[in-house]
Order: sequence, then structure tokens, then C-alpha cells
Amino acid sequence: MSEIEQTASRALAHHRKGLLMLAEQLYRRVLQAEPGHADVNHNLGVLLTQTGKPHAGLPYLKSAVEAVPSHGQYWLDYADCVLAAGRPRGAMAIIDDAIRRGLRGEALDALRVRAAARANTGPTPDELIELTGLFYANRHTEAEAGARRITTTWPEHAVGWKALGAVLSAQGRLEEAISVSHNTSTSVSVR
Repeated sequence: MSEIEQTASRALAHHRKGLLMLAEQLYRRVLQAEPGHADVNHNLGVLLTQTGKPHAGLPYLKSAVEAVPSHGQYWLDYADCVLAAGRPRGAMAIIDDAIRRGLRGEALDALRVRAAARANTGPTPDELIELTGLFYANRHTEAEAGARRITTTWPEHAVGWKALGAVLSAQGRLEEAISVSHNTSTSVSVR
């Protein structure tokens, strides 16, 4: 194991023990020698977020994602840091980018719900335009996925449920469309 990797390993061990100042010093030492070290950029960004300095952690987490875009945890922690920095829409944009790159999972869905709740909004106009475009282009599988994402993220907004019903109906899945329509009319409050 190289000296850089030994230092990175020691930093991580200190981080896990809660010796955050020492861990930060060691992470920074590694990054001086190897600025593109993805794991160390990620870990330093997480440490800074944990210590209440998410703005300082953002560039490190962004570097980690850019270095290894296939690493799901990097995306989650980057979006979480952006959310901690008070930018819920920015976090949602990062999550959407991760989804476009194929990242899936409950942790990502839960983070998106948290970000949407912090934004205290519904789907963006761009999301609705994209969903409408997919529907009218007969790309119903993609439109269904988008409508389901909206209903999961903003279950109180009728627009997602109505779009889902329309997509299911267009696919000939009438019983499901009726069920969604019933859900819209009985349990969803429109704002």
C-alpha cells in the first residue's frame, strides 16, 4: 500500500472514531498530493457536511462524483450536502441527474422526498412539460415512470395522479387507471 493510501486509510479510521479534526488534516494531506482522489474528496466532503459546513464540503463531493460518476453513494452524499446547504431544488436536480445515469434505490427515493418537502413545492414546470411531451410522443413507459416519480415525491399534488391515470389509460391498463383516478378524487388534496 502506498503512503497516500496509508494516510487515506488512517484518515478514514479517525473519521469513523469521531476524531474529525485529525481526519480532516489527513484528508487534506492526501488531497495535496493527489487532488483527484475520489474517496478522499468524498470523505472530506461528508466530514465537512457532518460538522455543519456543507458549503465547504460541496466542491469535494462534486469532485468525487465527477471522478467516479458510477458510484451511487457519491451522488447520494453530494445531493444530501446540497440539501444541507439549503438548496433543495439543487439537491433534486442532482438526484434527477443520478436517476438519468441509472442510479435507483430506496435511499435515493427517500432523499428526493426530503428535498421536495424542504422545497415545499410541487413538480417544476420543466418536469410537467417533459412529462407532457413524453405522453404526446407516445413514450408511455417513460411518461409512466415520470408520473410515478411525481406521485411519490409530491403525493398531495393531483397533477401527478392525473398524468399517471392518463398514461395508464393510453396503455390500455384501464383498471389501474380507474384505481388511480379514484385515489385522486378521494385522498389527494389539490393546492
